[in-house]
Order: sequence, then structure tokens, then C-alpha cells
Amino acid sequence: MDTLADIINQSWSLLRDRQWTNWELLIVAAVATAVLTSVIVKQRRTQLAGTNHSIEGRLAHPPGKYGRREKAREAAEQLEMEYDRIRLLQRQIMTRDQTEARLERDISDLTAANRQLQAELIIVNEQLKRESEQARQPSEKKAAELTTANKQLTQNVAQLTADNKQLQCESKQAGEASEKKAAELTTVNEQLKQEVTQLTADSKQLRRESKQAGESSESEAAKLTTVNEQLKQKVAKLTADNKQLQRESRQAEESSEKKAAKLTTVNEQLKQKVAKLTADNKQLQRESKQAGGGSKKKAAELIAANKQLKREVAKLTAENKQLQNEVAEQAEASSNGMEGRDEKRPSRVKDVVRKVPWRMRVKGRGRLLKGLSNAGNRLMHAGDRARVSQTEDILCTPKSVKAKSPMRLLDELAEEIVDLNTQMGISDGLDAKLEAIQQARDEFDANNNTATVNALRVFINAVQTDQGQDDESLQEHAEDLIDAAQEIAELIATYYV
Repeated sequence: MDTLADIINQSWSLLRDRQWTNWELLIVAAVATAVLTSVIVKQRRTQLAGTNHSIEGRLAHPPGKYGRREKAREAAEQLEMEYDRIRLLQRQIMTRDQTEARLERDISDLTAANRQLQAELIIVNEQLKRESEQARQPSEKKAAELTTANKQLTQNVAQLTADNKQLQCESKQAGEASEKKAAELTTVNEQLKQEVTQLTADSKQLRRESKQAGESSESEAAKLTTVNEQLKQKVAKLTADNKQLQRESRQAEESSEKKAAKLTTVNEQLKQKVAKLTADNKQLQRESKQAGGGSKKKAAELIAANKQLKREVAKLTAENKQLQNEVAEQAEASSNGMEGRDEKRPSRVKDVVRKVPWRMRVKGRGRLLKGLSNAGNRLMHAGDRARVSQTEDILCTPKSVKAKSPMRLLDELAEEIVDLNTQMGISDGLDAKLEAIQQARDEFDANNNTATVNALRVFINAVQTDQGQDDESLQEHAEDLIDAAQEIAELIATYYV
């Protein structure tokens, strides 16, 4: 009443403050006169209908049984509306009982599966411990062998380095000795050259003297011959010494070259052995890492499956609570409507149908159809409820009906991503996308439809970025994931937002 009074005051103040023109005043006057004439005519007709002299069959003569027929029709419509409410509540109670039974069965199955997974996890952990112990024993043996081989190699390397140093020292000493002999040989050659030059000078001087004297004595000739013979002997001795020194230097060079070649071959063999040992060591490290990585992978897969089961149990319990709250609200609304039906009564069956929530959870593959019946627009249930295999979220709108719910499509998309994780190995990108789908599912379960669409768009952008970066695990399935996410987003944006 206060709001109505405020509205009237505001409208009156606007009309009072407005500056009216002539044609607006004429229009208002014409409307007022038309209203007054209609009121006067209606009052005159009612006065004529109330007299005893009205002619039967004329407009002023009202029928006698019209009021009783109208009351009977309204009572019948009211009873039919109440029956429709009762049927709807009975249907909701049946669906709630069915969902409660299904949830109890699912919870029992999930608890059994959880226990089985825990037992399998214990068995797998024991098996992994045994395998790790078995893998450690040969790895320890190989490590001990590698350590001994490394020690032997270090000893061989030390010995070879010592031999190399010794060979270098010997080659240096041989080079120094050959250099000393070459120096001695050069000094002897120089002395020989000096003596030869001196002897040649003496012989020339003797010849000059002989020429000058004209005649040489036999003693001087014998002296000259003896000097020449001595000179020849010295020259032969020096040439022999020179040849011997050359042979010794060549032998020293050949021996040093042989030792150097032997040292290079030994060094190459040593390098090959070191490379082989390093390769064996790397292979052992890879095997140990693979053994540890396989056990970690199995443990991570089991933990992820356990977490998924816990999430499903929490989801089922939340759905059960939500359904119970909806049924309780419907029962309260129906009781309030039965008590105050005289105060506020719907004019048609359509007003009752509008109070029913569009989104309902129906057992089996039945559909909620909105059609026509004898009572007007009515919400009917079609489908075989006896063959119950799973629960589906059914969307019923005035224009269309969808057989699959976004919740089920989100579950299928999450299962597909989990399959990709198990087939191609767990990667961070895929786990992040699984978390995005789980967030969208939680938002839709909490009736946050806009947040659900935004989460799906974030998921699509993440898949597109990974596809642009050539992620091998998502390259083949990226288009399917994007199409599925776009379909769910369009469905929610069209029928839920």
C-alpha cells in the first residue's frame, strides 16, 4: 500500500508540475468525457435490469442461472488444479524415493570400490617396494663394479701418465745427447777444416819453396807424404764418426716416435674404456630413474582415481540434499496454497504450472513434456520409468526439450580428459584442464551458469594455446575437446542463463 501511495503521489506531482498545452488539455477533456459517459450508461443499464418491467431476451434482462453456472465452473477448475498439484507432488515424491535408493546403492558401490582400491594400492605398494629392492641389488653390484673399474682406470691412467713422463724425459735426454754429439761433430769438423786449410797452406808453401829452390829433397817429400797420409786418416776417422752420430740420432728419433705412437694408442684405448664406463653408468642411472618413475606413476594414478571417487560421492550427497530441499519447498508451497486459496486463487491451470521449476531430475530416460490436455497447459511425464539405468538432468523449456543435460556432458568431457591422462601419461597441462572442467561442473551444480560458461571459455582458450604450441598429447584430440566444450557452453547460454 505504501508503494502504491508513493506511485500515486509521484504521478500527481508530475501532472501538477507539468506545463500543459491546449491540445493536451483537449485530449484529457475528451478522455474524461468518454469515461463519464461510459459510467453513466453502465449505471443506467444496471438500474433497468433491476426493475420488474424488463423485457425477456433484451440486453437489459440478465439470465437467471448465469451466476450458479459460473460458480460451478470455477469450483471444478479449482478442484482440477488441486488434483494436478497432488499428482505433481506424488511424482516428485516417487522420483525422490528412487533417487534416494539409487544414491544409497551408488554410495555402497563406491565404498566397496574405495576399499578395493585401497587394498590394491597396498598390494601395489608392496610390489613396488619389492621391485625397488630387487632393482637396488643389481644396481649396487654394478655400482661396485663401476667403482672398481674406475679405480683400475685411475691406476692405469696414473701409470700411463708416469710412462708418458718417463718417455718424454728419455726423449728429451736423447735429444740433448744427440745435440751434444752434433755440437761435438760440428766442432771436430771445424777443427778438421782448420787443419785442412793449414795443411793446404803448408803444402802450397812447400811447393813454392820447392819451386823456388828448384829441387826438393827426398826428406821433405817423405815428410809431405806422411803429412798427407795423416790428414787422410783424420778425414776418414771424422767421416766415420759423423756417420755413426747420424745413425745414433736416427735410431733415437725412431725410438722416440715409436714410443710416442705407442703412447697415443694406449691413450686412445684408455679413452674408449672411459667412454664405455660412462655410458654404462648413464644407462644404470636411466634404469634406476625409470624404475622409480614407474612406481611414482602408478601411485599417482591410484591417488587420482581415489580422489575422483570421493568427488563423485560428495556430488551425489549434494544432489540428494538439493532434491530433498526442493521437495520440501514444493510441499510447503502446496500446503500454503491449500490454506489461502480463497485469498489468492489462480485464474488458470497455467499459473499453477508456472510455479513448477523447469529443471528437474527424472529417473530413467523419460522426458518432461509440456503439452495440451483437457485442463489446459499441463506438465506431463513420458517414458518408461521401470527400466532405470541412470539418472539424467532433463531441461524442459517452453520452446524446446533437451535429452542430455550439461552436467552429464561435463562428466563425459572430464572422463575423456582422464582417459587422455591414462593413455598418454600424466601431464601438467591436462591436469590443469581437468581442474577447469571440475570447476565448471561445480559452478553449474551451484546454479552459477554464467561462471560455468566463463570456465568453459577458459578451458577452450587453454586447449587452443596448447594446440598452437604443438603439444603432442593434445594435438589429435584438441578439436574434439573444443567442439564438446563449445556445445556445452552454447547449451547453458541458450537454455539456462
